[in-house]
Amino acid sequence: MKKNFKLLTVSAAILLGIGGLTSCNHDGNGDDPNTIVVAGPGAQQTLIEELISDFKKQNEEANNYNWVFRDMGEDQVEAQVPDPAAGPEIFHFASDKLANLFKLNMLQGIDKDSETGKWISENNTETGVAFADFAGKYYGYPYAQDNTYVLFYDKSVLTEEDVSTWENLTAKLKTLSDSSEEEATYQIAYPYSTAFYGAGIMFTFGSRYQVEYNQTTGALTNVTADFNDPVKGVKAGKAFIEIGTNPYVLDGGDVIPTSSGNEHVVASVTGTWNINKITAELGDDYAVAKLPTITIDGETQTLGSFLGAKLMGVNSAAIGNDITKTELCNAFCQFATSAEAQSRRHELYGTGGTNIEFRDSDAFKNDLAQVAVANQEATNTMVLQTNVPGKLWDAFTTLGTDIKAGKTTEANLLEKLTIANNAIQTSR
Repeated sequence: MKKNFKLLTVSAAILLGIGGLTSCNHDGNGDDPNTIVVAGPGAQQTLIEELISDFKKQNEEANNYNWVFRDMGEDQVEAQVPDPAAGPEIFHFASDKLANLFKLNMLQGIDKDSETGKWISENNTETGVAFADFAGKYYGYPYAQDNTYVLFYDKSVLTEEDVSTWENLTAKLKTLSDSSEEEATYQIAYPYSTAFYGAGIMFTFGSRYQVEYNQTTGALTNVTADFNDPVKGVKAGKAFIEIGTNPYVLDGGDVIPTSSGNEHVVASVTGTWNINKITAELGDDYAVAKLPTITIDGETQTLGSFLGAKLMGVNSAAIGNDITKTELCNAFCQFATSAEAQSRRHELYGTGGTNIEFRDSDAFKNDLAQVAVANQEATNTMVLQTNVPGKLWDAFTTLGTDIKAGKTTEANLLEKLTIANNAIQTSR
């Protein structure tokens, strides 16, 4: 690691007053310049408070501040901080929120050629760094790149070969259903009518969206997309129809395989946030893989997906011109996204980090779910969930719902894809 946090030096021009760690629900630090609020998900409060405590032990200057934890989800920053200047000095945020937070002046920019910028680029994966990159600078410290979905399954019922292709998987589910003495239908849960998953299907054969921003204000200026391309768009649409009309598919969100009420759901396309629940349910029969390939009109590709990340940011609106607090907050973000911190986060929550040293550890390499995510990322069908056009979500929710209802078929597919594509391009 390139940074020695113990040797961090910050300005001595601070108001003295030793403070401990407390929890609060207020928006930020109010008028108290000696308070540093760290906002993050309540589920990770224990870890965040431990990191603060350890950071203070290694940095004498940190003890001159009262460190306060605030419960705030990574996707709730905009909603819970109506006044950025009164918001938390440090906060955790989801990658697809970066552009809006930039526009609100809530993210301090980090020059790429600065010591801190080099630390970010040298210690994190290319993907992790890409999530922090906006308007020519870095605007956050990445610490997780696993906000995605892969295929979890019961290996006492399905084999690696079964789950490697969509055709093998559905054929096996048909065989299981046909031979069931209970006349049960064996299924894979795949929440295709939820846009986070449905959009992934539409990425499968190469269709993409592109967004352009004003590099000064952060305002979205243009959106283009080609989901109605007569080749790659239509192939993806046919894959969508195949999944949405298949009798062995359950359009269910966060379904845990073989759990009560889902005893015949033996595989599930669901998020990494369900790892603990799935491992508890399947036990020794727990298995996970990247999404299967699917063949449409003679072309075979891995089913597509979104990949989101989590980052820590320093609130430039709350920090203002306080150089001492700025340096201290940035030093904490480095500390809390270091290899050691990411290892602890993985141990507690199963999080797939961005730090190169952590990802080279046995803990990461032996984590089946994180390996599956890495394998999915290695395909050309995973799209980074960074600057997502707002109307994409409604467009693909509608498409998935219409496929399920039989309103979208191969006969009118191109027309429906054009409607969705046009809607996405009107996002502003």
